[in-house]
Amino acid sequence: RRRGRPRGPGRTELNVANVCVFCASSRTLDDRWLALATETGEELARRGHTLVSGGGCVGMMGAVVEGARAAGGRTIGVIPQSLVDLEVADLTPTSCW
Repeated sequence: RRRGRPRGPGRTELNVANVCVFCASSRTLDDRWLALATETGEELARRGHTLVSGGGCVGMMGAVVEGARAAGGRTIGVIPQSLVDLEVADLTPTSCW
């Protein structure tokens, strides 16, 4: 775990973590769930965390990654080759396994 410089009025220590998120990759989800996933990714990035996801680019999985990346966050995708072959992989993560 990395530690950042203290900030804010209370000068509390900033803890930065790798946060693993696995969620739905369905293309038929209600927009409110996609919006929530995007907001989650954005907030993780704003707090300085690295997002570790299932490596997908569709559904909530894609939305959380897009949110993190849009907010300047680092993303790591973990996805089996069989899903890469189906063209559902996020091919632009910071790292991919």
